[in-house]
Amino acid sequence: MIMSFRVVSGIWKSRRVSAPKHFTVRPTTDFAKEALFSIIENKKKISGASVLDLFSGLGSISLEFASRGATQITAVDLEIRHIKFLESLTKDWGYESITCIKQDAIKYLQKLELIEENKLDFIFADPPFDIDKDVFHQLLKLVIEKNILVKNGLLIIEHNANETIFNQEILLESYPQYEFQKRTYGNIAFCIFQYLGSAGL
Repeated sequence: MIMSFRVVSGIWKSRRVSAPKHFTVRPTTDFAKEALFSIIENKKKISGASVLDLFSGLGSISLEFASRGATQITAVDLEIRHIKFLESLTKDWGYESITCIKQDAIKYLQKLELIEENKLDFIFADPPFDIDKDVFHQLLKLVIEKNILVKNGLLIIEHNANETIFNQEILLESYPQYEFQKRTYGNIAFCIFQYLGSAGL
């Protein structure tokens, strides 16, 4: 089966992208992506934003952010075929603001250090559904410890809706500086963390 997705909105609205036959990918469904970006745009402006897309795959989320006006996007994926595919696609589309990096997402976060002026507006992570659950918790812990989101910035983690990854009560108690919500669309769930700022800010 050939996996494909379309850009939901923005300058590339309705453009469709199909994965090569030999790729094994699971792009976020168009329905779930449309619902997610409706939530995102109600929380924070995308135009001019900086974005980190982890486990980026074919770049469905990166392209959606770019289409809606994000100006600094970094797509990180361990599979070189995915990186080369997205690089070729953005070149064909005449877009130069997506930087593609071949690296393990956790290792990338571990090494990432950002000064205040370069903090991120959005971080999106879509690990494989069969990955160890600990990876999801590592993602959250690293983002929080490194303090790499701007105030009101969003961390969005996609996972299988049939799995319970985060305990909301524990999250609210452990990370009071973050607002948390979960949204489910079919077999896809999004855990959305919004950084409210450090105490006193």
